[in-house]
Amino acid sequence: MSNVSPVPKTRDDHPPAHPHVHSHGSLRLRTGSPRVARLLAAGIGLCLLLTVVGLVVLRPVGPVTKAPGVIPGTVFVSGTVNAVIPDVCPDQYDATIECLTAEVRVTSGPENGELTDLPVTRGVPGAPDLRAGDHIRMSYFAKGPAGYKYQFDDYQRGRPVFLLACLFVAAVVALSRMQGIRALLGMAISLVVIVAFLLPALLRGGPPLPLALVTAIVVAFSALYLAHGIHVGTHVAFAGSVLSLLLTTLLGASFIGLAHFTGFSDENAVSLTVAAGRLDLRGLILAGLVIGSLGVLDDMTVTQVSAVSELQAADPGRSALDLYRSGLRIGRDHVASTVNTLVLAYAGASLPLLLMFSQGGRSVWGVVTTETVAVEAVGALVGSIGLIASVPITTGLAAWVVHRADAPDGEADESDRPDDPSSGDARWESGDDRTFWERR
Repeated sequence: MSNVSPVPKTRDDHPPAHPHVHSHGSLRLRTGSPRVARLLAAGIGLCLLLTVVGLVVLRPVGPVTKAPGVIPGTVFVSGTVNAVIPDVCPDQYDATIECLTAEVRVTSGPENGELTDLPVTRGVPGAPDLRAGDHIRMSYFAKGPAGYKYQFDDYQRGRPVFLLACLFVAAVVALSRMQGIRALLGMAISLVVIVAFLLPALLRGGPPLPLALVTAIVVAFSALYLAHGIHVGTHVAFAGSVLSLLLTTLLGASFIGLAHFTGFSDENAVSLTVAAGRLDLRGLILAGLVIGSLGVLDDMTVTQVSAVSELQAADPGRSALDLYRSGLRIGRDHVASTVNTLVLAYAGASLPLLLMFSQGGRSVWGVVTTETVAVEAVGALVGSIGLIASVPITTGLAAWVVHRADAPDGEADESDRPDDPSSGDARWESGDDRTFWERR
């Protein structure tokens, strides 16, 4: 017989109580109570019913007035620059301006295949620097005077954008495979809802806030359930996203009013009011805030449900309160990095504006509180608060769902705690009474 005394087993030496949990995905929570599961399903069902009603009631109906500056009968065609020939400028032009004539082969539209001359200039800020071989887009007006039927509109960017989109799809599928394909399908549905429902409804004078909420819920539902499947964990992530979104909307509406935003700081929005006089610019700011916050909220809620799911799988006997505390600690690190990302994203989008205003002799606070910049600042701050709130909301929902009626909160699982420090458990050695998964 060996004289070596047996070493007491630690928690990691025991086989997992339910090894099948890991095989179902990171959002497969084990429901602790059928009653809780039914309540969650009923709440989500009611939310979806109201959303369907909103889709029907708020659907875009009626004609849309064209944007100002677009002459009726104008069409947009593509073309390829064959050559660029120097030309003589009118007398009123500055000597620094160079006048040119671009010979362009029309590749679409009523005069497909024809050659046309396109007057262009160099030395003017924002003017295109056309070269032979460039693919461009032009506006064509058949009733225009000779030599002015075509006007430069923009460069064609379809090929590089399409190539980048293909690289993105390939990267997603290579890493996530079938789940990535479902996530891409959810993204496609989101774009369709925004383009086919939200934008036309806004242009027809629909209420921006209800439209944004209905759109956001549809987007969240399609993105979450297609990517992660239909099960309890996805229900929790969806419910957490919707509740956090409602809080974000309430805060956004309050502070947009308190800050006295008019919506006229955006030139595009001002132009839209000429075409669609019923457009609510302040509501448009709030709608943009709601849609912009959704993507980050989905990421945060999925992360928290996944964390609680893994904690539960590692130790099925943990109480709801214990799971909540551990999940909250995991969420703090995620919030710390994501909030900074959100603020920097808004700052990066407003960088040209910040530079322009800073040259005007204003103080830093004066620049930040200018409406054009303050709209972005309020969006970043409100979105960040909603992001922070999503952590305790979603973690609490997940812990509530997995809670067992026969294991009240705070009731310890004595089999998981060693009788004496000689067991080798890290909690005894460090003097820390937290579990291994809590410290992670």
